[in-house]
Amino acid sequence: MNIILCGLQMSGKTTIGKMLANELKRPFIDIDHLIRNTYTKMTGMTLSCQEICLQNGEAFFRQLEKQQVASLKSHQNSVISLGGGSLCDSDNAALLRSLGYIFYLKTPLSIIWQRLLQNQHLPSYLDPHDPEKSFYAIAQNRLTIYEENAHDSIETHHLNTQEIITILLNHRIITHGQ
Repeated sequence: MNIILCGLQMSGKTTIGKMLANELKRPFIDIDHLIRNTYTKMTGMTLSCQEICLQNGEAFFRQLEKQQVASLKSHQNSVISLGGGSLCDSDNAALLRSLGYIFYLKTPLSIIWQRLLQNQHLPSYLDPHDPEKSFYAIAQNRLTIYEENAHDSIETHHLNTQEIITILLNHRIITHGQ
């Protein structure tokens, strides 16, 4: 069974995913990495997901994302990190739920917002006239989607990375495969 991590940008999906995969000796798959690689193969250009979206539009980006999610059908016993919007597409959500156990890395919005500000590169999907307001609006919508689709959630804000890994490693789905 695949272990799938969802959550907002900057919630730790990639960091936690890599560490968990290493502990479990499983392959690690990052949807955003797959999208970037596919785009590079298509165009010869190496861009970030944000740059792909800016240059080609969100519809194009979401189509690439949908293709990469569909490619996961051939993977078993992997740890998968989703992009922040991967579950927003109902087809993606249904497929991902059938491919593994989804953990929502639940981090308070105020912490995510502070991490985005510290990163100094606000996502392009935010309204430049009021990025904070648009962040909270988009995030609220996504939180509902994560809650609806995740099999379980982990409150991350009071835990360090190793504590999150320990919780995951001790979860019944990982220890017993149920």
